[in-house]
Amino acid sequence: MATASSRKGVPLVYGAGSNGPFNVGVLLVGSESSLLASLCSVIEGQSPFPAITVMRCPALPFSSTGKARQVRYDLVVFFLDLTSKGSIQSVKQAILNLDVHYRHGRSCIVVTGGREAEERPSAVSSMLRELGVPRMSVFYSNCQDERSMASLASKILSCAELASGRKGFALNLSSASHHF
Repeated sequence: MATASSRKGVPLVYGAGSNGPFNVGVLLVGSESSLLASLCSVIEGQSPFPAITVMRCPALPFSSTGKARQVRYDLVVFFLDLTSKGSIQSVKQAILNLDVHYRHGRSCIVVTGGREAEERPSAVSSMLRELGVPRMSVFYSNCQDERSMASLASKILSCAELASGRKGFALNLSSASHHF
C-alpha cells in the first residue's frame, strides 16, 4: 500500500500506466487516512486477483511523480464524509477532475458520516446529478467494525472486478444505493 501525493499535478487518465496483465489497480481517494489505510489492508487480504495494487491519496489530481502515477487504475473509490464540508468540496472537485472514462462503471463513492449519511441519501443523489454522474454507485458504510470493513472491501472488489473486465465487462453500475 502506498500514498499518492495531493499536490497540483496531472489529472488521472484512464489507461495510463501499466500493472501487468493480471494486476488490478484500485485508487482510494479521501482525507480519512487511517480509514483508507485500514481498508487497503482489508482489500488486499480479501482480493481474489493474482495481484492487486491498492493506492490511496487525499485528493485528485495528484502529483505526476512516483509509483502512484505508474499504476493503471481500474477503479477509483471516493470517500465522502457528509459531516465535513471540506470532504464534500474535495469529492466534488475530484469528480470534476476525473477522466471521462472513469465516470461510468469505473468509479464509486463510499459515504460515511453515521446517521447524517443514512438520513441524507437524496443529497448524495442530487450532488451526483449536478456533477453529471447520476449512475455512479454509492455505498453507505459506518466503517467502524471489522464486519462493516469486510463488507465494504467485498463491494469494492466486486466493482474492481467489473471495472477491470475480469467479470463480464464494465457497465454503468446500478444507480441504486447500497446499505451494509
